[in-house]
Amino acid sequence: VEYVLGSMWKQQMGSKKVLENVGELEGELRRANLVRHEMLLFVANLGNYAMVEVIEAHWKVFLDEVKKATNLDELIKTHERMVDTILEKVLLTPKNEGICKHLFKLFDLIFRFKHSYDVLYTTAIEEHHKRVFNSLVAFSTMG
Repeated sequence: VEYVLGSMWKQQMGSKKVLENVGELEGELRRANLVRHEMLLFVANLGNYAMVEVIEAHWKVFLDEVKKATNLDELIKTHERMVDTILEKVLLTPKNEGICKHLFKLFDLIFRFKHSYDVLYTTAIEEHHKRVFNSLVAFSTMG
């Protein structure tokens, strides 16, 4: 999901000058980019939460418990506890199924937004090409 939003940003930055003069589509593109930015912040924060607040926070505890393990069974139980803790904290357990469903709906909305953005972007590029073509035709008929 983060990759999709990032690729939208790259696309926007790569054609920033081209899309500056597309009439009323400029405002729509600006609003779409603000929404994309907010979505990207949400997804990045969710990923950072999982990495920093959950995985990294429990890694030291896991390593300490591994050092205390005296046999393979204790090591396996320590690993299972860590995996269970991480899954719960990142909302991937049956207990958090409702929240997880909402997150997947948000991700689906992001993918649908990407499709709509692609249509808007293509329309803006076509509008730009049409304006350039019309200005070239007008210029060539003058001389």
